[in-house]
Amino acid sequence: MTWEPAPVLRMVLREEHDVFVLRQRGREVAAALGMEYQDQVRVATALSEIGRLVPGATVTFAALDDPWPHLAIVVSPGRVGTGMAEESRQRPG
Repeated sequence: MTWEPAPVLRMVLREEHDVFVLRQRGREVAAALGMEYQDQVRVATALSEIGRLVPGATVTFAALDDPWPHLAIVVSPGRVGTGMAEESRQRPG
């Protein structure tokens, strides 16, 4: 048993497509850790919201196994804003 997270995946959200990839990877990592389907969907939905609201964030997935296997997701904001959708509406042109 360990308290140190073992990083599984790290992503930086640079564009809107990255939010889709983040959602998909989150579901895949949750499935690989044996989470039930509904919990996989919850993880994917939460990551989708984070991705929209925190553009430029770095998202790290880690596996912990104390006292049982579970998933830790760490979000380090790049720049906090109103989200990618709002940002794209504000761009000139």
